[in-house]
Amino acid sequence: MMRLSALLLALMAAPAPLQAQAQTLLLTGEVSSSQAQSLTVPRAGRAWRYQIQWMAAEGEMVRAGDPVVVFDKSGVSGQIDQFQAALIRVEAAVQAKQVELKQQRLQAEFEVTEKQLLMEKAQLDAEVPADFQSPKEYADKQFELMKAGAELAKSKRALAEVERASVEEMRKLTIDRDKAQLELGNAERLMNNLELTARHDGPMIYARRSSDGVKTEVGDTVQVGAQVATIPGVDGLQVQAWANEVDIDRVQVGMPVRLTLDAQPDRPLSGSVTKVALKAERRHGWGESNWFLVNVSLDNGEAVALVPGMSVLVALEVGL
Repeated sequence: MMRLSALLLALMAAPAPLQAQAQTLLLTGEVSSSQAQSLTVPRAGRAWRYQIQWMAAEGEMVRAGDPVVVFDKSGVSGQIDQFQAALIRVEAAVQAKQVELKQQRLQAEFEVTEKQLLMEKAQLDAEVPADFQSPKEYADKQFELMKAGAELAKSKRALAEVERASVEEMRKLTIDRDKAQLELGNAERLMNNLELTARHDGPMIYARRSSDGVKTEVGDTVQVGAQVATIPGVDGLQVQAWANEVDIDRVQVGMPVRLTLDAQPDRPLSGSVTKVALKAERRHGWGESNWFLVNVSLDNGEAVALVPGMSVLVALEVGL
């Protein structure tokens, strides 16, 4: 930026016809990418601010899939420990209940089998003709048959009740287990969200805080949704320049521009205005004026080695 400022002052101080100087509008800008990935603080749980624990070095070329920003995970990690313990307790309860219900079912099935055998024995006894026994013995055996039938029916109802209760209790425990698994899974996803990865190859560019213009760095505590860095793509490069509110009416889409890189002032480029912002904004450290964003395409950008973040001087012929 110092070389760019010096170049800007030199161009403004260089002797030239007054009319030519008045017709040339100089804007400061930088190389950017239309495919830039914005890295923002994710929402992870109830917290609304997270501390940056680690970031890839600014200017480092990262590759798609590389971790680039890691936020403090201690809060979510504590929740995960709690949810894991809750899941272990629920799964232990499920296993214990399964054993208990299995024992109850086996006992109920045994009683049904036992009552069935007693029923069959009573039926054999009751089938003995009355002529071969006293009336009282015959009546007693008929009564025992009815009693055995009632006991068998009762044991079958008890078995059915055990099976129904087993299904209901296991359904409730399954709901508790599913809830615990869901809470744990959500917490793990939230933890994963606190580690940002690159979607494409490109350089790591730290963002500036809107409050004071200072670049974000490791250790900062940042609000959810705030931008901490960008990763411009290596394709789709353009120039973003800023026009003062007093000059913006003279900037039009389609206007040709001349571009001078601060890093390579001897390699001029050309381009044209592709977009002019409709709303102005304040730029930190640029005074009290309002500034409009101007996007510029590159006609021969492949002629030089361009990297997003490079400072650029943009010259437009705007007339008097």
